Amino acid sequence: MRIFISYSRKDKLFCDAVVQALQDIDNVDVYIDTFRPAPGTSLPERIKQEIESCDLFVVLLTESGIISPWVTTEVAWASSIEKQIVPLLQYERSLNEIPSLRGDLEYIKYDPADYQSSLDQLKKFIEKARKERRIISKRVSLPEKEFITTMERLDSDEILDLLLLKSADLAPSLEQRLIQNAKSTVADFFLDPRYATLTNVGTLATDASVVVIRKETLHALLRAAQKGNSNIFRREGYEAGSLFGMGVVKWFLEKSATVLGRRGLPNDTLSLLEACARIDDASGWGNVKVSRSKSPFIASTQGWDGIVSVKNNFLAYEISEERSRDSKDSIERYNVYKSFWKGYLEGTYSAALGTWYGMWAAEGEDGVPLFEARCDEQTDDKQATDLIFRLSVRPPFYNITYMNLQRELFCPYLRGENARVVRSARGVIEGFIRELAGSEAFDEDVKGILRALTWLGQNVDNTGKGAAAHLQETRNLLHENIHDVTTEPSDAVTRRILRITTGAVLMACRDIRLDDKGKMELRSVLSQRNTG
Repeated sequence: MRIFISYSRKDKLFCDAVVQALQDIDNVDVYIDTFRPAPGTSLPERIKQEIESCDLFVVLLTESGIISPWVTTEVAWASSIEKQIVPLLQYERSLNEIPSLRGDLEYIKYDPADYQSSLDQLKKFIEKARKERRIISKRVSLPEKEFITTMERLDSDEILDLLLLKSADLAPSLEQRLIQNAKSTVADFFLDPRYATLTNVGTLATDASVVVIRKETLHALLRAAQKGNSNIFRREGYEAGSLFGMGVVKWFLEKSATVLGRRGLPNDTLSLLEACARIDDASGWGNVKVSRSKSPFIASTQGWDGIVSVKNNFLAYEISEERSRDSKDSIERYNVYKSFWKGYLEGTYSAALGTWYGMWAAEGEDGVPLFEARCDEQTDDKQATDLIFRLSVRPPFYNITYMNLQRELFCPYLRGENARVVRSARGVIEGFIRELAGSEAFDEDVKGILRALTWLGQNVDNTGKGAAAHLQETRNLLHENIHDVTTEPSDAVTRRILRITTGAVLMACRDIRLDDKGKMELRSVLSQRNTG
């Protein structure tokens, strides 16, 4: 089966992901206009020939694709000769924006923040179409690309390319490097006597690919880079970190010798966070280490203090050399990466601790305290290439919200209860609003929650405004697009909801505070009724 892909050059990264997914299907030949150029043939004529000879025309109708003259022209050509067209249409866009497409044409929804589910749907459709048509074509392998293979040697220009998305080959090459690192480093991880008895090693290649290689973290960096400001980097860090923190606990349970609840988990909070750091270390972001600080003794029920160090961080190392010469651009890039790390570490450790607590509590274990983690930058040395954070592990400020997170999202996710995660996500955000107001007694309506979110965005201090806006955006997204489900959600949809909800709530718990007057005003906003 021959497949033609129409896309905008600005969507090269997404197009590569589509090609890679389709090349996994037997007897499928994929064509994009950078493949197999024909000497002496004009590009438009060559494209016409490819469209005429294809069995299926796939068009990437992203924001860039919809306004691309070439995409519009290619779709018109395909329509004029009645080719079967399969659009991947970005959320909140319409087929009517392409004049030559029928408005009733079936399409696959595309979410730029989480496009894996779109790729899965496309693969299933094409596999079915290939079987029904019984078309067998010789499979053509893609030409080998020039990948950046040594992350240690990234120079400033290459890091700038990452921020501006100029290097489409950076993400897949980094993934391959991380897999290689993981196979050896994860093997060393199992040698630690605290963890060796808890785990069944299985195949290191599988463990490295599933546990250590977190494509969502790479995608989070790329999404943040499209916007470029510190708040977006921190937000994406929270989302990527929280999913990873839950994943570490899930991994421990799946790999434990008993595969029974908490017996597969580390026995204390420090060991749990050390495990997160060790697996992070295997991922090649840098040498990540968690340790207790030499602060005064704190009772175990009150938490503990520590240090998180990220050495040889490949994202910041070269930037820091320019930073020492007071390059404005380098300083800004260095700062946004620090914002990502801060959100990422807090998201990772808070989600891991909440999930860890939930598994203990689910088995009726008394006396296990619920903790959250906070990381604050410790040094601003212009010569430093290490990121050093003060770590504070304490009972959560918003205890009810953390209990809701672990009961309604974290633990159901570990148990594979996808539908419950999706149904509960919006309620966790609304529960935070109630706890923030300091009362569960009033009977507010949905509009009261919406008013409260708007009020927060206008009345919290500057520290909390970004978190309040993010919380409102997430709640609206859950309500309008993905909150109500009639069938069991896919793993991709569940992870997406889990990621955005947990990230928004953890960030809000960190940044938003109200004094007594603010709580009273928020209760008033929640409880007032519309009279007309």
